[in-house]
Amino acid sequence: MEKREPGGGGQMFRIDAPGFSAAELFWAGGDGKVLPGWTSFACEPLRDGRACLVFPDSLAVPEGASAVLCRAVSGDGRTAEQVLDFPTEAALDFPAEMAADFPAEERTAAGGGYCFTVASDLHISNKPAPFSRLYECAVGSDGLLLAGDTVNDGTGSQFAFMRNCVTESWKKFGIFLPIFTVCGNHDVPLKPLPDINAAGEGGYPVFQKWLERRAESVGYDWDQHDSGAYAVKVGADLEVIGLQCVSHFRRFVFRDGTQLEWLEKHLDENDHLKWHIILCHAPLLNHNPQRMPGKDAAYLSRDEKLQSILDAHHNMIFISGHTHFSLNNRPGCVEWEASRQNLYLNAGSIRKTTMKAGKASVPQTWTEGNAVRLRIAESEVEVEAFGLYTGNRQARGYYRFHTA
Repeated sequence: MEKREPGGGGQMFRIDAPGFSAAELFWAGGDGKVLPGWTSFACEPLRDGRACLVFPDSLAVPEGASAVLCRAVSGDGRTAEQVLDFPTEAALDFPAEMAADFPAEERTAAGGGYCFTVASDLHISNKPAPFSRLYECAVGSDGLLLAGDTVNDGTGSQFAFMRNCVTESWKKFGIFLPIFTVCGNHDVPLKPLPDINAAGEGGYPVFQKWLERRAESVGYDWDQHDSGAYAVKVGADLEVIGLQCVSHFRRFVFRDGTQLEWLEKHLDENDHLKWHIILCHAPLLNHNPQRMPGKDAAYLSRDEKLQSILDAHHNMIFISGHTHFSLNNRPGCVEWEASRQNLYLNAGSIRKTTMKAGKASVPQTWTEGNAVRLRIAESEVEVEAFGLYTGNRQARGYYRFHTA
């Protein structure tokens, strides 16, 4: 294996392994061993034992990576490994407050940074295990951010089940975990039903109200707007905003536009905050990992208006779901606008995720249901996707962006 260009992202690798049919690349440490807990960052079929690939320049190199290990596999199951030294300067400066794993001790924003767990498309119906595992991964962070489709059928009984899941996990770990969510298309019934059914169990609006009261019980100031949108200050310089973009029949409609009017006014009035995290189930057209050249159909009915509002501000973190796309997709589900320092993150799903068509070799670890650790430090934002069940960090879903 030969590395053609030095440095971090954007480098080219050339693999020459006669007699082998595929090769997988991993980040390795100085001992030549794969970094513990990290998935591969490339898996390529070999033609006549050869391949040439480029490590995307948008992805980041993990701390501790000083080499690349190439594992070649033949059609009859033979394997061979080779380690290539990797310049240590390729790993950018890594703020100490972001280096520690979590969950650990309870984190606060007092250290000058934030750490959130992000997930989407839970599709919970009657089994608590997926949410319990997610809650366990999020314990000790500054909050659990859910980008919609929390339940599968939008029924009152499913949201009652979710409330019980939250309560039981809270009791189990004994640490309050703020939870912020928005309505997804599966969070409303396929056919319109009353908000409250005969058993007195509420749908999504009642579930959100319950989360609001839960947060207020420990001192959070929840600003709830009549349109369904809300804003909550999580720290001195950061807020979480929820946008409700789903109407009856599971359409992505901001109805009469009052939510976006509220959002525009709210952002103008809170421009002094450094960071604004916006939850919205459907991705914007310009940042949709499913978009194709020439495709101009947006999910959201007021896509251009919402995009223009975000473009008028800086330090926006827009989190969406719905696509169920793995963050391991080479085109990426994370986009960074350096001029505005705006981040767009499509969180995929905690269920089995999908890849872009045309990928010949896909390790199972790339399609495992995932969640994201979002770390915000004084001078850097880090996005780290991880498998919800194995806990493996996904090398192709790892990003670091420097901020001013």
